Amino acid sequence: MNTFSLKISILLLVFISFNFEKYFSVFVNGSIINNIDNMIDVSHYLLNEHHTKDIPNELLNGKKSTSINLSAKNLKSIPRNISLFKDLKYLDFSINYLTDVCVLPDSLKYVILNFNKLVKLPEHFFELKNIEIIQLKYNNLSDVSELIEKLSKLTSIDISFNKIESLPCSICKLINLKYINISGNKLTDFPYRCKDLINLKELDLCNNYIVNIEPICEINNLEYLHL
Repeated sequence: MNTFSLKISILLLVFISFNFEKYFSVFVNGSIINNIDNMIDVSHYLLNEHHTKDIPNELLNGKKSTSINLSAKNLKSIPRNISLFKDLKYLDFSINYLTDVCVLPDSLKYVILNFNKLVKLPEHFFELKNIEIIQLKYNNLSDVSELIEKLSKLTSIDISFNKIESLPCSICKLINLKYINISGNKLTDFPYRCKDLINLKELDLCNNYIVNIEPICEINNLEYLHL
C-alpha cells in the first residue's frame, strides 16, 4: 500500500470512529436503530437458560432507552417490567419462541415480533396508541381482533404467513394505513369497507384464496396490488 492510500485509510478509520455513529443510523441484528446513544444492551441480564427475567432496577433508573433489540435469543417470554421504559420507541423480539406478549410501553412506535409462536394478541396490545409499524409475520395467528381499530396511528402492518382466515371490518377504520402485507394466509375475501382505507398504497394478498377482488378495486389511492 502506498503512502497516499495509507493516509486515506487512516482518515476513513478516524471518521468512522468519531463521526459516523453520531450522524447515521446503525444496524443491530439486521434492524435499524436511529440513535445508538439511547440503545442499551440488556441481553446478558435476561438470558438464563433461554428464559427471561425482569430487567434490573439499575438499568431502569436514569435510562432513557428508545430501542431494545433481543432478536434471535431463544427467548420464551418478554421481560415483565419492560413497560417501565417510558421512552421506548423500537422493540424487536423477532426469531424467538414467544407465545404471549406482556404489557408494553405505550410510547412504542415500532414492534417487531416476526418468527415467533404467537397464536393470539392480548387485548392490552391494542392499547399501544402511538404504534405506527407492526411486524408479525411467520407466527400462528388465526385471526385479527376487532380491537385493531384502536391503533389509529398505524401506517404499516405485516401479518404474512400466519393462519388468518378473515379480517375484521374494523381494520378499514385505520385511515393512516399505507401498507398491508397479509400474504401466505387463508383469506377468501377482503372487507367490503376497504374503500375507506384512503391512504393505502400497497396491499399484498399473495398466496391466499381470494375469489372476489371487487371491493379492493374501490381503494382509490392503491398503487401496488399483489395477488
